[in-house]
Amino acid sequence: MKIEKMELLRGIKSVMGVAKKNDVDITDCVNLSVEDNEVVLKATDFTTSIESKLMLDGFFNETMNCSVNCKLFHNVINKMPQSILELEVDSDVLKIVCGKINFELAICNSEFPTSEKLDSEEIVVNGMDFANCLTSVMVATADVSRPILNGVFINAENKSIEFVATDGYRLATNKLDYSVEGKFSGILPNKSVSEIVRLTKDICDEDIVIISKEDRIRLEFNNVIIESIYQEGNYINYKHLVNNNPICIEIDSNSLISSVQRVSLLAKEGQKKYIVLSNSDDELLSISAIAEIGECIDNVVCNKNTDETFKIALNPSFLLDGLKSLMGNIKLFLKDSKSPVFFSSGDNFKYLVLPVSM
Repeated sequence: MKIEKMELLRGIKSVMGVAKKNDVDITDCVNLSVEDNEVVLKATDFTTSIESKLMLDGFFNETMNCSVNCKLFHNVINKMPQSILELEVDSDVLKIVCGKINFELAICNSEFPTSEKLDSEEIVVNGMDFANCLTSVMVATADVSRPILNGVFINAENKSIEFVATDGYRLATNKLDYSVEGKFSGILPNKSVSEIVRLTKDICDEDIVIISKEDRIRLEFNNVIIESIYQEGNYINYKHLVNNNPICIEIDSNSLISSVQRVSLLAKEGQKKYIVLSNSDDELLSISAIAEIGECIDNVVCNKNTDETFKIALNPSFLLDGLKSLMGNIKLFLKDSKSPVFFSSGDNFKYLVLPVSM
């Protein structure tokens, strides 16, 4: 078959994120198949599978199916001149020819796993909106000892998809509406989330087709298919955590981010490395830090619904992770020094941070 170098390279890059680098089995391979003048590249780690479809340069009336080491295949194609490549399976090798350059890559003997067909109702959503929602909450994910927290929980019902992530210290939620009935839920593993975010970061007005059934989910967009097995287990009960605390502070997000970043410079030098939010003047929020080598107080203009005194300590890194997903004027909802701080910008994104001991 003949195919343009950059087209083939684009397809390899789409799928290679799930190919393992050190294994010597099918999980470190990319599967290359050709049928009906369409090239399909696949890779899997048995939790996440990615498929990319390409069009051939010219007509090819034969079939081809082989699996080769993904990393080596990528490196070989990447170093080829900008030209048309010829690929051919000959016995147990894949031949790659470009002008006077010839490569032969050993074909993996193991059979590449096939995906089962998901017979379920499709939900179609805007690709950019889906990518933005997933990206906004993944800041709260982490590799922790509880497997159910190692990913993003998605729950679709009542024509709305809710995205939730937490590492036990902070929690992020976002919501995306869609136009048809459909219901599903599951925990997307961190690896799957990272690959979806990577492949959708440049998506514009294209739609994403979502199909979910029992233990897995399938996303289709831009000639790419991502299929992931859900993480086992039931997600934590989080809804009671996201509520409107009595103290409400309205403040510009950029001003708050700048202040937290400045005060964090000193907080990092302290033993406990926290910053303190406290009540100052009627129209000011005080952000402070104390360390062995000095102290800092930064006052930010805000609107408050109370003159009640409060003082709460927060991890500045966790705080900044959430603030960077908020735009314009935001609202902080507080209760006391032992209760979570809840942030919202009036849209569907919400972020919650647990306080630390002072």
